Amino acid sequence: MKLKKTTQSGIVNITKIKKKQLKREYENLQKYLHNGEDVELHSANKQQAKAIL
Repeated sequence: MKLKKTTQSGIVNITKIKKKQLKREYENLQKYLHNGEDVELHSANKQQAKAIL
């Protein structure tokens, strides 16, 4: 039998700086996934995106 675990998370009291960083990371991830652009991404996100593509 194969087990699977799903987790959920949320953000509480986000700072302006963290919000800006998250927005930039999300936008860069979208550019990478849709256009294949070489953009600055956190290594874990880039690795996951490569697995999707």
